[in-house]
Amino acid sequence: MWNLWREPYQDLEAQGMYKLRQSQYVKTLTHDVIIKPIHSHNDEWRRHPLVDALKAGANSVEADCFYFPEDPETIYVGHNTVFLKKERNIDSLYLDHLYNMLEEVNVNNDTSRKNGIFYTSPETTTYFYIDVKNNGVQLLEVLEKKLERFLAKGYLTTYDAEEDEFREGPLTVIVTGDYPYDHISSQKLLYTFIDAPLKDLVDPKKASLYPANKISIFSSASLSELTGSHKALSLFDGLSAHQLADLEKYISAAHKLGLKTRIWDTPKFTKSIKHTVWKQIIALGSDYLNADELKEAISI
Repeated sequence: MWNLWREPYQDLEAQGMYKLRQSQYVKTLTHDVIIKPIHSHNDEWRRHPLVDALKAGANSVEADCFYFPEDPETIYVGHNTVFLKKERNIDSLYLDHLYNMLEEVNVNNDTSRKNGIFYTSPETTTYFYIDVKNNGVQLLEVLEKKLERFLAKGYLTTYDAEEDEFREGPLTVIVTGDYPYDHISSQKLLYTFIDAPLKDLVDPKKASLYPANKISIFSSASLSELTGSHKALSLFDGLSAHQLADLEKYISAAHKLGLKTRIWDTPKFTKSIKHTVWKQIIALGSDYLNADELKEAISI
């Protein structure tokens, strides 16, 4: 059924349509795609960053980002500094493509409500996560400048602190990792939202730092952070009853605050245990499945 995995986008490439600037690209890419609550983790590792996730129906994508003051206009994308390349940056891999797609689907749209990039569900936002790896404030300042063209067109989800007004746009930018909380939370107009620490949300004082649709939209934590360890996983049964109860407590706390949830760093071996744990997390009501393997995630 998912023949796109045989040789991703070879038909699009043969037609010269992989450039993302071609007319009707969004229709070609997502016209038969059903959106799934899947988060494309370490998305830059994929053969076609961003595009692989969208073709699979994942409307949440994460890029690992580095910033170095000696190259002031560039936000590098990569999992570690060893393999960073100037040409693999946030503009070339993500922002230029996202902007061009949004321009395509809104070419005749003069309303304040802009269309999203899924042809079958234009009302659905796409979540773009920035995993800040270093120099958080400087990285955010450069990112904010790069997002100004999106903001000017009404493409971004925003929170106006002075008017106390939240508006969802077709692109929602979430900042995770080593984010600068004070820099983001002090903005009068927020268009980057903080990925709240899921484990902290059971503490009312800590939870108050991440009000829903004002500072945060999502919350996340690693599985080991929430349950203590992966070591207690049964070979066949996955998470224990005690671990499931812990997860349910954190997920429930987030939902009561109006925040969505994502749990990452789930077991990678064996495949049976991985799939069992994924299903258990979904059954508890966690909102997005964190996945490095898109093929496997869409089969769950």
